[in-house]
Amino acid sequence: FFLDVIAGAQMAAQNPGRVEFAVYHGSTDAPAVDVVTGGSVLIPNLAYTDVTEYLQVEADSYILEIQPAGSGETVLVFEADLSTLMGQSALVLASGFLSPADNQDGAAFSLIAVLADGMVVELRNATSTGEHDGELPMVLTLDQNYPNPFNPTTQIRYALPEAGTVRLEVYNVMGQRVATLVDGSQNAGWHTVSFDAQALSSGIYLYRLQTGNQVQVRKMMLVK
Repeated sequence: FFLDVIAGAQMAAQNPGRVEFAVYHGSTDAPAVDVVTGGSVLIPNLAYTDVTEYLQVEADSYILEIQPAGSGETVLVFEADLSTLMGQSALVLASGFLSPADNQDGAAFSLIAVLADGMVVELRNATSTGEHDGELPMVLTLDQNYPNPFNPTTQIRYALPEAGTVRLEVYNVMGQRVATLVDGSQNAGWHTVSFDAQALSSGIYLYRLQTGNQVQVRKMMLVK
């Protein structure tokens, strides 16, 4: 791997009433792209390893279209929920492959926003069916919750390669269990569970998926 240091990275938005972010193109097989929102080009001709200056936007939800530069043809669409990030800064990273099958079945193209404190916000692929083309998963998978950060509800999606007993729990950073979302037998396939944190205080929480002797854990942020 290689490490890029982004000069001038911000710890917070200079305008506390906005969200400010820069975009880094790290998708190795993707051409230069235009990032389009609302029919207007937000970022033109972003090439591999390019990073933009910081952009200021309202704390709102946006649809981002990814187009090969100058083509006007949308190849991917992402939902960017920035509504809870007012006053924060982020670095939006493009990674993975447009054609995973041509790249040893590597990770698919994705967008994530990394906040200054290290929290990762996944920008969901709006063109995905949410069921991974209907195929049964090959391995146990625990997706990043969406939206993240959230207030007060969020969705947690996971994949079971085979039927079995499943336990999905939520813990605070002190290691105390605050919720049990699933505890029982489930079929193989993709499952989605809603988590309502209305009774909890703002902060970082861990959600833990266990089936058999396999365990996966992810972090999420509740912001009220």
